[in-house]
Amino acid sequence: MTWVAGIDGGGTSTRLQVRDAQNAVLSSAEFGPFNIASIGEQAFCQRLDELWAACPALADCAALCIGGAGVSSPKARQLLEASLAQRGFAGALMLCSDFEIALRGAMDGPGCILIAGTGSVGFGRNTAGQTARVGGWGHLIDDCGSGYALGRAALALAVQTADGRADAQMLLQAVYQATGSQDVQGILNYVYYSGQDKSAVAALAKAVLACAQAGDEASLTLLRQGAAELARILMDDCGFSLTEAYRTAALCCADVRGAGVDFGELLAVQPRTAHVMSLLRTASANTIAVYYDSRDASCRTPCGAAECGEKIKLSFRLLGGRVSCAVLVLCGDSLRREYQLTRDGQHWGCTFDAP
Repeated sequence: MTWVAGIDGGGTSTRLQVRDAQNAVLSSAEFGPFNIASIGEQAFCQRLDELWAACPALADCAALCIGGAGVSSPKARQLLEASLAQRGFAGALMLCSDFEIALRGAMDGPGCILIAGTGSVGFGRNTAGQTARVGGWGHLIDDCGSGYALGRAALALAVQTADGRADAQMLLQAVYQATGSQDVQGILNYVYYSGQDKSAVAALAKAVLACAQAGDEASLTLLRQGAAELARILMDDCGFSLTEAYRTAALCCADVRGAGVDFGELLAVQPRTAHVMSLLRTASANTIAVYYDSRDASCRTPCGAAECGEKIKLSFRLLGGRVSCAVLVLCGDSLRREYQLTRDGQHWGCTFDAP
């Protein structure tokens, strides 16, 4: 019997679905984490063995799509291909990232997604088929706003509370409970000596959510900071407005009462440019991103500085989404001006005087 299969491999769990030639589901199964960068080669090979054991004979597989975290690694590809060859697989093989299959599963046409699970990444595709990726470079150097980042922040705040540098008693007790600890040494054992992978740290995000829902201000602050980081991904990826990006990021991070829009958190990590440069990130080469800097009283563009009163013409194209009206907001330390944008086909534009 000929069959096809798809594998969605994430940082915390892996899902498999097998279908027949008529696209009827034959079986589905779930397993542990898939990312070779976090679980290592031995565990990765064991995960592959589990997946193939849950499938019919691989010699009868016509096509296999694996969308997984870490599949861009040459070592992961090598181990995958060798494992399949050993079992007689000769069908079509497609390897792609987990965010690519997430976008394809969410929509058929152009659009943009934000993934905030164990890791975080933004990915979009426009009507011309061009793609854009922001973030998702791994938990050691990136994955801002992710479950891992939230869990790590909770651990840091917990131990800092324990030694007197911070005051987040509710979160400290929640971390103790989640890690089965009674003191800081127990937290250290959980993080460093228990043999757990990064999903164990990401799981602590649940403790932050629980405390935030109980009104703990320290936990709410962590959520707002995470939402601010996710908003930066959205703005850079698909040109959302500041409000749209922050609202989407907050919903993605957590639906917690009291953890609403707080522009201060975003502006703290993206000063001045947050309202204009990232807001108007575009897919066209003739875009001019402008921000005002009161320190030298000039209006800067990528090509240089404009003198006060000089005419500046903006033209840009949104990467995705339906937009019926648009406003340019020019902000600075002591400046806020709004300009209504006019539409010309797929482009929006306006002309204004440099402040």
